[in-house]
Amino acid sequence: MSTRRPRRNRRNLRQTLNEAPQGNIPTHHELAPIKDYLLECLRGAEKAFNQEDYDLAISFLTRAIEVTPDKAEFWSFRGTCWSAVGNIDQAIADQSRAIGLDPNQADLWTNRGTSYLLAGEPGSAISDFSKATDLNSEDALSWASLGRAHVQKGNYAQAIKDFGRAISIEPDSATCYGNRAHCYFVIENWDEAIDDYAKSIALDPKEVSAYYFLGRCYQNAGRYQQAINNYTEAISLDPESHILWYERAETHAKNGDADKAMADYKRAIELNPEYEDNLLDKGFAWLDVGINRLSQWWKDSTSEKR
Repeated sequence: MSTRRPRRNRRNLRQTLNEAPQGNIPTHHELAPIKDYLLECLRGAEKAFNQEDYDLAISFLTRAIEVTPDKAEFWSFRGTCWSAVGNIDQAIADQSRAIGLDPNQADLWTNRGTSYLLAGEPGSAISDFSKATDLNSEDALSWASLGRAHVQKGNYAQAIKDFGRAISIEPDSATCYGNRAHCYFVIENWDEAIDDYAKSIALDPKEVSAYYFLGRCYQNAGRYQQAINNYTEAISLDPESHILWYERAETHAKNGDADKAMADYKRAIELNPEYEDNLLDKGFAWLDVGINRLSQWWKDSTSEKR
C-alpha cells in the first residue's frame, strides 16, 4: 500500500496561486483585499506543506513575500520549506531575514538553529537555540533542540542537562527521554540509560529503537535475560530487522544458550545474507558455548569417578 499523502485539492491550490496578483504593492484602498489574499496564500502554503508539496508552498509564500516583505513569519516559513527540499543555504538565508525583521521571536531562532543542525554546523545551532531559550525559557522544543546540537558537538554532559530541562517542561515527551537515554548510553552510564529508556517506552510502547537500546544497555550490564526480553519485544514490532535478530543471538550466546543463538543467527543471515559479521560471530558463539559445555562435561565426568 502506498504511503504517499493524498494530493486532493492541488488543482485548486494552483488555481489560487495563478489567479493571485503578481507582486503588486498595495495602496491604501487595496489593503482589505490584500489582507484576504495574504490569508489565502498562507492557507495554501500550510495545506501544500502538510501534503509535502514543498515547491508549491514555496510559491505561495514567495507571492506573499512579494506583497508584504516585512512579515518575518513568511520568511521563516519559506525557510522551513527550503529546508524540506534540501536547500539548506537558502533556508538559512530566509530564516536570517526573518530574524532581522523580528529578533525577539524565539521560534525564529529555533527554526534557523534547526537548519544549522541539518547543515552540520552545531556551533551555530547552539548559538541560535541558546538565544531561543533566553527569549522563552519555557519552550521545551528549544531546550530539546539545544540538547540535539550539543549531541552533534559531542557535549553529552551538557546535552543531558538540556534534555532534562525539556523534560521538566514537558514530562510526557517520550522523545526527550529517549534522547537523554542515548546520551547516557554513549557515556556508558547503563543504570541511568535503562531508567530513561524504560520511561520512553512507557510513554510510547511502539518505539522499536527504545527496546533495542534498552536491550543493549542490559546486555552491556551483563543482565542477559532482560536484554533478551527487550530484543524480543523489538522483534515483535519489527520482525524484518536483521540487527535485532543478531543482537538477540549474541545475547543468547553470552547467556550460554547455543541452540537459541544459532536459530537467531540463522534468521539474521536469512534477512541479510551479506551481513558477514553474523557468520563470524556464529562461529564464535559455537566456540564459546562449546568450550563451556566441554568444561562442564569434564567436571561432571570427573566427579562421577570420585
